[in-house]
Amino acid sequence: MPSAEVSRSLLWLKWARKRLGPWLRHGRGVPDPARDGFSNADLCGYPNNHNYVIDDGRVIPSFDLFWRSSILSTLYTDPIESLLDIGSCKGWFVLDAASRSATNRAVGIDIYPPFVELAKKVADFRGCEGAVFHTAFLRELFTHPEKFGAPFRNILIINTYHYLFWGSNLSPERFGNHEEIIAGLAGICSDRVIFANPLSLADVPGETRRIAVSDPERGKDYTPDAFLAAAAKHFEVENHGTIGKRNLLVLHIGN
Repeated sequence: MPSAEVSRSLLWLKWARKRLGPWLRHGRGVPDPARDGFSNADLCGYPNNHNYVIDDGRVIPSFDLFWRSSILSTLYTDPIESLLDIGSCKGWFVLDAASRSATNRAVGIDIYPPFVELAKKVADFRGCEGAVFHTAFLRELFTHPEKFGAPFRNILIINTYHYLFWGSNLSPERFGNHEEIIAGLAGICSDRVIFANPLSLADVPGETRRIAVSDPERGKDYTPDAFLAAAAKHFEVENHGTIGKRNLLVLHIGN
């Protein structure tokens, strides 16, 4: 895989062609709030790294999202067959996977109902029957995997792991430790977990650092070494460097 920094400029040219598209057709095939229940304005805003729009009937990601997706998608199985996005937000990765041939199951879960409902509306607008979204915390999936269609060949955890470990302003629910999360993932994964997350407290969002201040002993376990030690009990870990400040890893399930 080319390095993220080397490929970024080349990807910008590719994205610009996709974004500009056929000039005379802009503004067609866009969602109408009265008819579709959402607009492009709903697809933009917090969190900005998940922004995309629908124009000329095409789903067009922001450049940052296109850049990340272009790198991460090279790590998918071929064919994808099945994919789970943990913390699916506005649904981009699920919708993208569902649009690819030989993908028979693409599922997103998120704890924030407005994101889940928005992603469902986009899937309906696009006629994307293969994209399914649930409002759920990951523990529910571990407990009732059949309800969500597990196991999955590809599992994405993109900028979400620190919320699983620490909780968030949206929900205080969290796992007890790395081992609980990793063991649960091993139980629903049939091939790989694609992991792009900060593993040092210095790199996590401000809200996570504020939560961590109140629990310094737990903070001692939020390190790359502690995570990798837990992951190695269930997966073979393949290091792909970083994407931004996120550790980029592929965790391959053992036979």
